[in-house]
Amino acid sequence: MLIIEHDDEFEYLRHIDGDVFLIDENAYKHFKSHFDSYKIIKIPSGEESKSMSNLEQIIKKLLKFNLRRNQMIVGVGGGVVTDIAAFLASVYKRGTKLGLVPTTLLAQVDASIGGKSGVNFQDYKNLIGTFKTPEYIYVNRFFLNTLPREELKNGMAEVIKYGLIYDEKIMNWLIENDLKSILKDDTLFEKIISRSANIKSEIVAHDPFDVGFRKILNFGHTLGHAIELLYNISHGQAVSIGMSFGMEFSHLKGDISSDELMSFYKIVNAYNMQYKYDFVVDDVAKIVSQDKKSSYEKIEFILLKAIGEPYIFNTDIIEFKSVCHEVLKLWKERA
Repeated sequence: MLIIEHDDEFEYLRHIDGDVFLIDENAYKHFKSHFDSYKIIKIPSGEESKSMSNLEQIIKKLLKFNLRRNQMIVGVGGGVVTDIAAFLASVYKRGTKLGLVPTTLLAQVDASIGGKSGVNFQDYKNLIGTFKTPEYIYVNRFFLNTLPREELKNGMAEVIKYGLIYDEKIMNWLIENDLKSILKDDTLFEKIISRSANIKSEIVAHDPFDVGFRKILNFGHTLGHAIELLYNISHGQAVSIGMSFGMEFSHLKGDISSDELMSFYKIVNAYNMQYKYDFVVDDVAKIVSQDKKSSYEKIEFILLKAIGEPYIFNTDIIEFKSVCHEVLKLWKERA
């Protein structure tokens, strides 16, 4: 159940259900008064928390709290915490109930929605995961008031993705505005959050187990995850680079037009997103070839025939490396 509330009093939060709350340490600093009456496990901020060793420590704390199968784990924070909470609610004692309270833009429009969980293993992002449907996802824009600008840009990468793969209305909002104007307009910002969250919910409803249509959500993520892992770039900026690669790849294949490509670059510039990176092709290829979306010797990419028309394209490692070298040249020319 997706609950979207535009209320700085957090009315729904006063009646929230839950037994043990996994809370990002930064979110706890700002919102501790809302959660102090609950059993709390604080989670350090950052992707490092999604390690198997950290999960072991959290499980030990769940055992100390004597959490039972019929009770609920609630994840409060960004995508790292919602992933951890969803994974543990899937596997702890073969499954407990789950609630999610996303407090970052990235988590509100993407990471908390869709029933997926994922934790990292060695150099691979979200290699181990499950599907787990939460009892509720509570989204409130007022959580975002404490976030730095860089964290808001992380979330805008996913908003841009929804416009490119699915929704003309979001594309128009993005083209007509920039990050500064959206953040000043509460009504518009709330519309963007609600529309983005509902788009992901619509896509997931068509394909809950990610075997077909839902794969369009991976636009920008296959390369983006590799860039994120190898170069310690934020998720949003890495996805932006991945989407830029996907747009250039689509253009090289004769799909999207030059005008559509330039529209994309205008948008990422207006929202201060990174659109290129001088990565080492062989290093990225090694990560991409192990991506969980790949099978046999094929690498699965989401490309665009036109804006709003995504499709699945399977390539091999030789073609992928060739396209990488070509795109890197094109990015240098765009400097």
